[in-house]
Amino acid sequence: MNQTFFKYTTFNTNTINSIICNNLWHAEVTTLNDPFELNFRFKKDIPSDINSLTALFEKNNYFTSDVNKTKEKNAFIKFILNGQSNRLFDLADEIVDSAEERFSEQVKDSKPFICSMSQFNNDPLMWSHYSDGMKGICIAYDIDDLESTGLELKEVIYKEIIHEVDFFKTNEDYKRSGANFNSKELSDIYISKHNRWEYEGEYRSILWPETHEIGKLGVQHKIPDTAIKAIIYGHRISDLDLCTLKQLAKLKKIPLFKASPNYSEGKVIIGKVD
Repeated sequence: MNQTFFKYTTFNTNTINSIICNNLWHAEVTTLNDPFELNFRFKKDIPSDINSLTALFEKNNYFTSDVNKTKEKNAFIKFILNGQSNRLFDLADEIVDSAEERFSEQVKDSKPFICSMSQFNNDPLMWSHYSDGMKGICIAYDIDDLESTGLELKEVIYKEIIHEVDFFKTNEDYKRSGANFNSKELSDIYISKHNRWEYEGEYRSILWPETHEIGKLGVQHKIPDTAIKAIIYGHRISDLDLCTLKQLAKLKKIPLFKASPNYSEGKVIIGKVD
């Protein structure tokens, strides 16, 4: 099963419908199981000399709209002429603090839809956490087939510390992209997780909600009939679910594999089912 990503899931009506109808479920980000999703902080790389600070404010339009730029620029110059340059450094700190709070709320309110997959099909924790304690399944998807529909599968970045965002680059990027969070500096927030999750080997597909999709718990994305290369079922799957799965696999011509525990080594073994 080369060039594939794996989706661990319970085996239920929704899963069956997705397989039959060739859909891939993307869940709204706040419904995911990590309570620290979308967590970040700004780096405050504020210049220490007044000339560099002045250049920074000028480059960033004095952190205001075009209408108010002249007013803010005059106030900035007034501080310098009155010998209050130190006040400008305090002002820069206040701007970053205010922006951090504003951006944090906007990031959370953006609520993209995310589909999480893994590089691995034999991780015991993944089978336990996401496939109903090995009573569920793991679906192998062809990467090329998924990407042919416009999906972009991004590798999750694992870090020991909270994800840091360069405020000044973010401010430029955000304005240049028309207040769109699907931009480099901001989009990394959606693929950054603490390294305690690194065992998942996660890749993510991210869909940005259309107007009519705002408020939904998730959306289905149409994929090719050939996208599913195999289905692996856990050794604890019920007889009824296994019977249903075999009929489904026969209908869709999908190869089946079985995941079984190797108790002596604490591993999961994947075997072909005839």
